[in-house]
Amino acid sequence: MAIVDARPIIASGAEPFETIMHAAGELDEGEELVVLAPFEPVPLEGVLSSQGLPSANG
Repeated sequence: MAIVDARPIIASGAEPFETIMHAAGELDEGEELVVLAPFEPVPLEGVLSSQGLPSANG
């Protein structure tokens, strides 16, 4: 499982998209990516879904 904590990136005023996409690209088949964010990243879920990564909210 890969975890990206986007909260400090967002808190600093930066955009975590590249960090998240890099982590997604490094996943092994079947490996999960967990993104910790202070809000529901709906646009990101769409992008990752289009690349074959399912979304599970919780």
